[in-house]
Amino acid sequence: MSGLGGLNKSSNGVVIGLVQPQLPVTAAPADVERQIEKTVGTVGIAKRGLPTMDLVVAGYTGSDGTFDSMDEGMIVNFDGSMLAHRTTGRADEIIAAEVRPDLVREARVHWGVENNIYQFVHRGYWAVLGGGHDWSYSYIHNLVAGRYRLPWEGAVKVIDGTPCGFARPTRRYVIPHAEAAE
Repeated sequence: MSGLGGLNKSSNGVVIGLVQPQLPVTAAPADVERQIEKTVGTVGIAKRGLPTMDLVVAGYTGSDGTFDSMDEGMIVNFDGSMLAHRTTGRADEIIAAEVRPDLVREARVHWGVENNIYQFVHRGYWAVLGGGHDWSYSYIHNLVAGRYRLPWEGAVKVIDGTPCGFARPTRRYVIPHAEAAE
C-alpha cells in the first residue's frame, strides 16, 4: 500500500474503495429509490473521507442483524497479498487501498514462475516446450488451438524454468490417447 497509509497516493497508484451496504428488501418501487439514495450517500461518504479515491465499488452484504455475510470484501495487491479487508463484517463498512497498475504490468512480464496469468495457458512449461495442453474444459481448447494470446505475451521474459536453473525443455507436449474399449 504505497503512500496511502499517509493519505498520499503515489503517482502511479489507483485508490479503490469498497462499500458494502445492507442487502435491501425491495417490495415496492419506493424501496428501490430508498436503496439508491442510501448507496449514493454511502459512496459520497467514502469519497469525502478519502478524496484521493479514484474508484468506489458498491456491492451488497447479506447481514440480518444476527448473522453476518459470508462475502468479506477485500483488496489484494498484484502479488496476492491482502492490502485491505473488512474488519467488522457489518453492513456499510468502507475499506480502501491503493493498487499499482504499473506493478501489475511489470509482474506480468517478469513473473513467469509466480502467480501470473501467463501460466493459465502455459501450465507445465518447465517440463515441456510451450507447456501442457491436456485441459478438459471446452473453452480451454480454444486456447490450445492457438487462438488465444495475452496482450502482453510477447513481452513476457520468463517462459521456461531456465532462470531457476532448469534446462530449457526440448520436447513438445503430446496429448495421450486412451486405448479404445473392446
